[in-house]
Amino acid sequence: MLNEYVKIFSDLNRSKSNSWPEETKFEAPHKPLLLLSVVDLIKEGVISSNIIDPTDHLSERFAKLWDKIGLENLDFEAEPSIHLPFFHLANENEVNQFWHLIIKPGMEEHAMQRPGSLEKLREVFVGAEINEDLFKYLSSDDSRSVLRETLTQTYFSPAVAV
Repeated sequence: MLNEYVKIFSDLNRSKSNSWPEETKFEAPHKPLLLLSVVDLIKEGVISSNIIDPTDHLSERFAKLWDKIGLENLDFEAEPSIHLPFFHLANENEVNQFWHLIIKPGMEEHAMQRPGSLEKLREVFVGAEINEDLFKYLSSDDSRSVLRETLTQTYFSPAVAV
């Protein structure tokens, strides 16, 4: 099953544009950066279950990786925020969905609307649940390394060390 996640992680839907730099292979880096942030926080023990909360800690790690690859100097306005990739990862790979949004009670009617900010995301969703087997892979040094390497090699140029 690890190979299935390698395949999924190497085939994320991303916005393509020549506005994105070579470091991100000319595509939006948001989903891979969010997944790398989750991977790193699981390794550090900050995330200790398969429930991913849209915390300040996660957001800060995402922004740190964003800055690490030099995206703070883009010629267009791109926001280092987790709210859109957090929401859109739920629509990745319909055959083997791995990211499931957890809707807050009473917020069901708002759950299909794309959140305009991190605050709106937190208002509508408790967080996301990743598949239990994926969490186990991300909790294991060897498989976590394989998945992290898949993300970095697939979505970032060799010159970028994320």
